[in-house]
Parts: sequence; structure tokens; C-alpha cells
Amino acid sequence: MRLIWGVVIFAGIVRGEQKLPLPKAGSRIADYAKILKKAGYETKPSYEKKGDDGYGIVTDSLILPTGDFIEAYTIAQKIFGIPEDVQLPINSESKEQKIEIPHDKKIWEQSIKVKRDKFEINELTYYYRVEGGGTTGHLIKLSPNQIKIELSGISD
Repeated sequence: MRLIWGVVIFAGIVRGEQKLPLPKAGSRIADYAKILKKAGYETKPSYEKKGDDGYGIVTDSLILPTGDFIEAYTIAQKIFGIPEDVQLPINSESKEQKIEIPHDKKIWEQSIKVKRDKFEINELTYYYRVEGGGTTGHLIKLSPNQIKIELSGISD
């Protein structure tokens, strides 16, 4: 990581300064909401639990007070468990892009799907599936100043 004239270059991505505090790796969304609140940001996480036909689904979500997708992705990496070396594909003209993340045999699927509107990322979905369950994480740009982070876990 290098600092050049107020811009951080980290792992090949040029980033502006991170304004939101970062969660610890593996943090829950509710715990991250407390960190944001301590830092002076108004946040209100939501929690939903569903279950039918032998499946249990738990979804946590939070509106991040940023419109910067790179900043939101950095936060999501910690909460979703996305490997740090997996880069956000910011330089692409395709409307949709899927990135397969290399994984071991115990993991059935690990990937990221990105959707763009006019070359700007407006949605990201992270899939992680193993025997007995998995998670799906979403980042959805709601407005120029808000991105929703959502993590759903499923057990079967």
C-alpha cells in the first residue's frame, strides 16, 4: 500500500480515502452497525429469519452512508469473507460480469457477479456454497450516497 497525493494504491486499485471505519474480518452486519454508530453515522440494521421445507434463511442488511462502490466493496470483503486478493472489476464495459474465485474441493461455488449501468457498478452479488449451506452477499447502490449491504445465510 502506498499513499500518493492523498490517493491510496492498494492491490492494484486506485482508491480515494476510506471515510467509513472498516469492520474486523468476519464481523456481523449488526456489529458493524454499532461501529458506524460509534463513529457518528446514523444506522439501523435489519434482520429477517425465514424457514420452510427444511431450509433456514437468515438475512441481515444495513444501508451504508456512502455511494462509493470501492469503499463498500472493501467493507463487504470483511463481512462476507471475500478473499482480500479478489479485486473488484472496475475497468470493464460489460453490463454483467461473473468472476469465479479459485477454491478448494470442499467449496461447491465461490463467485462474484457484478452488474453495471453506464459503465458504473450498481450491484454486486457474492456467492459462497458448501455442503449443508452457504451465503449470498449483496451490495446494491440505492442512491449517490447510499449502498445497501445484505448478507443471507442458508442452511439445509
